[in-house]
Amino acid sequence: MTLNAQEIQKRRDYLLSLGLSQKIIENIEKNRPALYPIESIKNTIQGLKERGFTNPEKMITSLPTIFNYSFENIDGKIQGLKERGFTNLEKMITSSPAVLSLSFENIDGKIQGLKERGFTNPEKMITSLPTIFNYSFENIDGKIQGLKERGFTNPEKMITSFPAMLGLSFDNMDGKIQGLKERGFNNPEKMITSFPAVLGYSFENIDGKIKMLEKLNNLYKLDLIPTEVIEKNKSILSSKIDKLWVLARIIKENVGTAGEIDNKLISKLLFANLESIVLASRTKENQTINELIAEAKKIKKEMTSKEEKRELISNLPEDDLLKKRFERGYPLKNK
Repeated sequence: MTLNAQEIQKRRDYLLSLGLSQKIIENIEKNRPALYPIESIKNTIQGLKERGFTNPEKMITSLPTIFNYSFENIDGKIQGLKERGFTNLEKMITSSPAVLSLSFENIDGKIQGLKERGFTNPEKMITSLPTIFNYSFENIDGKIQGLKERGFTNPEKMITSFPAMLGLSFDNMDGKIQGLKERGFNNPEKMITSFPAVLGYSFENIDGKIKMLEKLNNLYKLDLIPTEVIEKNKSILSSKIDKLWVLARIIKENVGTAGEIDNKLISKLLFANLESIVLASRTKENQTINELIAEAKKIKKEMTSKEEKRELISNLPEDDLLKKRFERGYPLKNK
């Protein structure tokens, strides 16, 4: 049956409403000029939701040909992946719907090839970075060899920890190493070996954390070396800047004991639950940082609900400067 232009436009408009770009729709039309019936599209979306996919529109945008897959095909792929030890499949497939187009022969070959190269948990790697299926073994072997040539002794462990490394060029890596050296980091290679995710952070992020620590030094006379602090507490790079400023406010309130602030205590503060630390700081005045951390652990044990703790924070006085700083980065729901 030949469709009129008005009906085709309705289908085109519906796909646009789902978030597909004009270019994607034009590519679909090359192979399917009439596009897909709206009812068929709705059925696909509903079926994906019933299978636990919370954002089927995103999946469709990434893989428009998903409309061509029967649910028998999709269910079989999900079951087969489970049998191969993959977990959290909804997240994995949402991240990379193209997994649905792969044969099990292809999947099994990639798992086996990764094991042969010394990767002990390829399923975990692939779950973290499904696009590994797109990388040839020639690419992977080249990355391992290139890392060895740069002095990294256990590239397999690094890649396992940070699979996205496979997608980085050596120009990118070399630039990151050089940039870290220029910023005063003593041993960028050692830093990257223990925390490969450093390669994924922009210099804008790194520079922002360095400047933040420099400001803390100036404000509170902490006598810390920012690059040394980051090298010994690399999770600073993954911490939200608002969390760091909340912790800075807490340090300021305990300025009488600021001399005790060292890398070990900074690490404890970074790994402490933020809501618990905020509440602990309001249990009594003039606490040492160690006393504060101990109280935060106690609160975390007694109140496991983040919502409960945030409710208590919201009930702090409106002029409480720590509460205000917390709310800037973590708006409370009742606000």
